[in-house]
Amino acid sequence: MLNERRERRYLFFVAVFVILAFITSYHMTLFESTEGRYAEIAREMLVSGNFMIPEFNGITHFHKPPLVYWLIAAGMKIFGVNALGARFFGIIFSAVALVFTRKTAYLLTRDDNTSDCAVLAAGSSLLFLSVSRIVAIDIYLTTVVIIALYVIFSAAKGSNGIFEGILFGLLLGAGFMLKGPVVLLFTVIPACAAALYNKNYRNLFNPVFFFSSLAVFLIAGLPWYLYIAAHYEGIVSYFVGYQLVERMTTEVFNRAEPWYFYFAVLFGLCPMFIYSFYGMLSERFTGRYSLWLFFFLPFIVFQVSESKLASYLAPFTPLLGILAASAVMRFRSHLPLFFGHLYMSALILTPAVSGYVLDYLQPYRLPLMLSTLVAAAVYITILGGYRFGRGFVIASAWTVLVISIPVYAIVPVVEENAKGFRLLSEASMTDKYGERIEAVCYKTFIPSVSFYRQEIVPMVLSREREIQFEKDSEYRKYYIDNENDAEEFFRNRRKVFIIAHPEDIGEAEKNYGYACTEEYKARKINLYFCGK
Repeated sequence: MLNERRERRYLFFVAVFVILAFITSYHMTLFESTEGRYAEIAREMLVSGNFMIPEFNGITHFHKPPLVYWLIAAGMKIFGVNALGARFFGIIFSAVALVFTRKTAYLLTRDDNTSDCAVLAAGSSLLFLSVSRIVAIDIYLTTVVIIALYVIFSAAKGSNGIFEGILFGLLLGAGFMLKGPVVLLFTVIPACAAALYNKNYRNLFNPVFFFSSLAVFLIAGLPWYLYIAAHYEGIVSYFVGYQLVERMTTEVFNRAEPWYFYFAVLFGLCPMFIYSFYGMLSERFTGRYSLWLFFFLPFIVFQVSESKLASYLAPFTPLLGILAASAVMRFRSHLPLFFGHLYMSALILTPAVSGYVLDYLQPYRLPLMLSTLVAAAVYITILGGYRFGRGFVIASAWTVLVISIPVYAIVPVVEENAKGFRLLSEASMTDKYGERIEAVCYKTFIPSVSFYRQEIVPMVLSREREIQFEKDSEYRKYYIDNENDAEEFFRNRRKVFIIAHPEDIGEAEKNYGYACTEEYKARKINLYFCGK
């Protein structure tokens, strides 16, 4: 009975986490450019029925393997082409990640309280909370990684039979179909490094486990790559040279950040990081499991890479949560928790302060102030009911969820200030002109407009696209990249909605003979009704 009550305790947090995510996801816009891109590729898969070749606004797009698009498309098949459908399986995967965070923590610590706190520490990190509600690859990879780590640590303890081997192979195959060899960086490479001096990890090389996992990985992870390699010349060098090597060694993706960027992300979005580091150094089970390797080896690779994004660190959050919980549960005073209390105080004040700092939030000062007061009350009340480290983790987790409610409630009404274009897209579907009018992106590109209109919106003189894998000229209907084709495109369109920056609409009027009126004004990009 006691174990059942403990299980219900952490599952209650997971349930609240998921319910809040579902409630907010339906009304929250897709943000540019990441969410719009992933959702639109999945939508085009559903329309075309071609699930082997990802297409982005009508152009073949091999930046990622297709598994993430399949999962997003599956959600839209169930719930329709909307934000909830696009986010559905990401939220489900986040719940699975939290469950396996708990299972992994218990496997390592054999302590229920520490395991429960690990779930709360991971789930309440702002990084995990964010990626769980974003239409992108990161939450899926995070889930695959924590389950794979659970299998690795189980194998280190002797559970290395054929079932575990098959499961491990499936996980590696899924990770490879999500983001290529990155999954190996979080799992296989640290485990092999640990096996050099830690005999527990040599269990991974048990013939039954090793060969069963290898066979399943090859079956699950490679066929799509082989299919693409057979049908598209130069795709192997594209994957290896451009998407892997150049991504890491050059600024080709315009994601260069200063050397301290990831440290700022960890301290800003994963405040438990400082306690995770303490756990790596001092916790009793690290000697047996060498957990520090599973953080530092991939982190060093990300640190030296030229391409940096905060979401790249998302797969670390479950492990960091486990390490943080194992550390803070041993604190017997509030002094070591000073940094944590300071961080939470700043976070609690953020909603109220933002109403005065950001002009577009000024109309919402009162609810933001109330949310700060409620969050402060929750934090102080829970702290008073528990002792030291455990109370800090529990109070922090529930306070973060409380703060997330007004934040995600306000986002839909201020979406244009957060790169959301749902309202602009809906304005382009008005029937006041007696017919549905075609929309065009002129010198800009907003994938979510195609998603919301449920049709590919042509891009005229917009950013350069990769067309080296196109096998026919069909894509030219949607990608107009020179002035002659642009003149031809607009010549026979007497009425059109043009989505453009205000400084560019005059050029469109002059060059193509339109008279344009502002239909919808967003923050930086507007919708114009143009007629001849």
